[in-house]
Amino acid sequence: MLLDGRQSQLSRYTIKGQKQLYREQNLPEKQEGWYLIPGKVDKVSWLLIVFFVTTLGALYLLTVSI
Repeated sequence: MLLDGRQSQLSRYTIKGQKQLYREQNLPEKQEGWYLIPGKVDKVSWLLIVFFVTTLGALYLLTVSI
């Protein structure tokens, strides 16, 4: 932004640019239930976040009880 200012077109290397590229070329967003397009989070992947938070909570409870 400092060097060139606002761009009139999206770069295809950004998430918004990839979404635009997928729309323009009619590429499939999913393959076998998994997203191909960047910036989308699969439903199963949210379980990893829940597992991570649960693990942190369990470790916290273990340190408090000692």
